[in-house]
Amino acid sequence: MPGLGTLINVLCIVAGGVIGALFGRFVTSEQQDALCKVSGVSVLFTHITSCRIYGAVDYAEEVRMQDVVAQLRAYQSSFA
Repeated sequence: MPGLGTLINVLCIVAGGVIGALFGRFVTSEQQDALCKVSGVSVLFTHITSCRIYGAVDYAEEVRMQDVVAQLRAYQSSFA
């Protein structure tokens, strides 16, 4: 069925918005910042993985995993 992924994506975004509107006041600003960083890192890893799976190896090779690990360590030290 064409468009099923788009429909699921829209429903998840709407559900996340409703949950955020109802329960957002219970989340501290530090937790919101951490969730934002974790979301960004997960998108980065998803992109790197999809580049390797779908053959965009040249781009995936430019993004070295050591650089990603160094950035993660920098984020981790910002919480200390």
